[in-house]
Order: sequence, then C-alpha cells, then structure tokens
Amino acid sequence: MKMADPISSPEFPIPFLKIGVSRESTQLRKFRAKKNYTVIDIGSANVVELFIVNGDFDLEKFMRKWEMFDLLYTVVPIEYFVNGNLSKGFLGPKYEAIYSGNESLFRFKTMVNEQIGMMAVWYADNKIDGSKQRSFVSFYENQDYLRFMACAPVEYKYHNGSKSERKPAYKWQLERSQQRMDPAEYDNWKCYFEKLERENENSDILPDGFSLEVATHKDIMP
Repeated sequence: MKMADPISSPEFPIPFLKIGVSRESTQLRKFRAKKNYTVIDIGSANVVELFIVNGDFDLEKFMRKWEMFDLLYTVVPIEYFVNGNLSKGFLGPKYEAIYSGNESLFRFKTMVNEQIGMMAVWYADNKIDGSKQRSFVSFYENQDYLRFMACAPVEYKYHNGSKSERKPAYKWQLERSQQRMDPAEYDNWKCYFEKLERENENSDILPDGFSLEVATHKDIMP
C-alpha cells in the first residue's frame, strides 16, 4: 500500500482506517478491556474514522493554526482524503452529525507509542443497518491525502446570493496564516503547497470542490 509516514510528515492527520458497525448486528463479541488498551466510549455512534498522527501532534494547536484545513477534516468523510471524491453517500451521515445540534460528532487523540498517535472521529450512520450496508473495516492508501485537501477548490457564498472567487483551500488558508506565521515558515509552506498544486494540475484525479457559507460555514457541497 502507498502510505504516508506520520514521523516524517508530522503536521497533518493521515487518513488510515474506517470502521462501520451495523446497528442490527448480533455477531459482535463483548469487548473485554485490558490494562494496556485505550478505551474510547463512542456512545451511540457506529462509525469511527482513524487518522495517524505524529506523537507530538496537538489537536488544539492544529485547530488554531490550520483553521481552513481543520474545517475540511471536520466536515468531509475520510474517503475524500483517499480519492478526492465527495460522494454524497459518504458526505450525508457526517454532515448530519455535525449540524444536528446534539454534539453527535467527536474527535479524540490517543497515543500508540512515543512516536505515533491516533486521532479518532466518530459519528452515527443509520444507513449501516445490515441490509443497505453491512458492517465493514476499510484500510486506505493515503499518499495523496494532503494534495486533495490543499488543492480542493473552495468558494464562499454570501448572504446576498453572491459568491467569492473559487480557489484552492491552501490559498484561503495562507491568507489567514500570513499575519501570524514567521515569514520563513510562511514561505516554506507556500512553496510546499504550490508544489502540490503543480502536481495536482498534472494529475488524472482532480479533487472535488466545496461551497462554504460565510460566517456559519454550514453549507458544504461538491
């Protein structure tokens, strides 16, 4: 599999695994926790997305530093980071969890060892019912995840019905980052993302884009 390395690529969570469990399943074994396990209580959720992170990854710091990317991590399903495609079948359940108003989407970081951690995201998907869709475990090739995220075309919708220009997510992010980043760090990231954009222009797989509602960010669509 073509996998990114969380030790040499420590800045962003790397999509890795998704687990969906049918609400009607009768074949699940009762989990018996051991002392070396980290137990995450996902409540009534039945979908868990797992991202590999560097051992030093700080979720709160990430949310402050990369707010545009954090928004995309929050809203889009893990499949988007794998293939750049925003399928409504995958988008719907996570979108509903975020905007249902009952705090039904959560994120949590735990350590695997001193060098590697895991970020978990969980939410409910009623379509996984054993009939329309069975329980599953999906591993992902993720070498292009950052390109799909950074180069995703993004536009803003304003309350008067007008729209902003449509440009890659990384450009919106860098506009926000320029005022608070050290110039050398800013230039480094700018060069890095521009390299990804050049790769994107020469790729056969171009990522779907997003339309974001100004201020509330409540609407996201391909």
